[in-house]
Amino acid sequence: MAQLIVDNIWAHFKADSIDKSVLKAIEERMSYKISEYNRWRRTYIDFDKSLYERGDQKFPTGLYSLFDEVARSFELDYEIIDLRVKPEVGNTLTLYEKILREYQEEIVYDAVKNERGVIKVATGGGKTVIAAAIIAKLNVKTIFIVNSLDLLEQTHDEFTKMLKIDIGKIGGGYCDIQKINICTIQTLHSALGLKYAAVDEDCYIEEKIATKVLERKSEIKKLIETCEMVINDECHHSAANSYVNMMKHAKRAHWKFACSGTPYRLESTDILLDAFSGKLIANVTASFLIERGFLVAPKIYFLDPNELGKYKYIRDTSFHKIYQKWIVENNNRNKLISDCANRLLELNKTVLITVTRIEHGQRIMDLLYERIPGIKAAFIKGEVHKDERKRLLNEIREKKLNVLVGTSVADEGLDLPALDSAIMGGGGKSLIKSLQRVGRTLRPYPDAEHNIKKEAIIIDFWDHLRYLTGQSVKRMKIYSSEHLFQVLKHF
Repeated sequence: MAQLIVDNIWAHFKADSIDKSVLKAIEERMSYKISEYNRWRRTYIDFDKSLYERGDQKFPTGLYSLFDEVARSFELDYEIIDLRVKPEVGNTLTLYEKILREYQEEIVYDAVKNERGVIKVATGGGKTVIAAAIIAKLNVKTIFIVNSLDLLEQTHDEFTKMLKIDIGKIGGGYCDIQKINICTIQTLHSALGLKYAAVDEDCYIEEKIATKVLERKSEIKKLIETCEMVINDECHHSAANSYVNMMKHAKRAHWKFACSGTPYRLESTDILLDAFSGKLIANVTASFLIERGFLVAPKIYFLDPNELGKYKYIRDTSFHKIYQKWIVENNNRNKLISDCANRLLELNKTVLITVTRIEHGQRIMDLLYERIPGIKAAFIKGEVHKDERKRLLNEIREKKLNVLVGTSVADEGLDLPALDSAIMGGGGKSLIKSLQRVGRTLRPYPDAEHNIKKEAIIIDFWDHLRYLTGQSVKRMKIYSSEHLFQVLKHF
């Protein structure tokens, strides 16, 4: 009889003789399409890639259900030899300062029961609380992976408050290893000697790994290899190969979870998350949270910054040149952004203005102070020291500032319920960024129990010219995916 030998990462298929059609079917069932640039043809070429390695006859353990599906179709009998050793669960920790909502309790229950899986919860749905509750329930050696230094600080503070134990911090100049650890993904890659790549350039902020952290690479590597649970926050940020290569080193991790706030997943991301984290076990949308009063409903205004069509037929061919001229340096568009900010301030809103480039943010800051008397604004960007960023974010939370202009450092998972409006000044096509930026404004203020925030207002722009039109269409599609997001044309 054929055998399937299973460990935490791989499932090895062993058989003395097997029909090639079975192997081909397994290979095809575990395939997905990828696109790579061919420098000879000067274009992208699509081709199939399979996670079934026919030479070694193995596949990632998370794809067992696909293997079983093929085996059943061929009436193939096989014996499972499970080599996984389930670590002993620790004494349950108390979760302080938080009472889980009903859907959060269900997710925690399903996560512990399934032992691995993808947890999709829209921004504002409490992914950090859910993760802390899972950690409290199991109390095993854990690494919780974050994508930015701001999230490292914020999550460490939140876990410390909720669990009231020493929480390790790895990244941003820290290397304090405990039983439960918050780690930046770039530090983990560095310790493993791997190159980290984000799924989208706009979502990538390079972390400079401190010398004192680099000197303890071997300890960090050992932590990855011996940890018993991995929880990857905002998993959609890592490029497929970066995520897979890191997860292959977590050989003793019995519990594996990937958290995401993004409703769309690419075919390649789908199967790779399933392969190394498990199947989707929770899907909480923004509309679900709005219906239950955990978020406020947004009104999204799509404005045309060039209604006369002056730049429809420009001759520039490079995306970077077009973006520089018609987004960054476009004075009419930037004045419209400052006018919208002024209108929002008149409505007593606290405003987030997002940009992609530092130069663009500085131009907008200059216009805000030139055109809006008494404005209290700050520009948060990558070069701002983490302590200064923390101070500015706290001033927004306390409403001491009424406008925050931000690059990518203001996107990721930051808890800023005081924000109730956003201006998408930088455009872009990233579904990750678009949803996170909208999500920043939807959280109740000061909290769901005592909410005084009635609505959120989002301003976006329909840029009618080469490259940018397509990006506007993608953002519109993203907003339209949530049935309680109201999209309007005039503000």
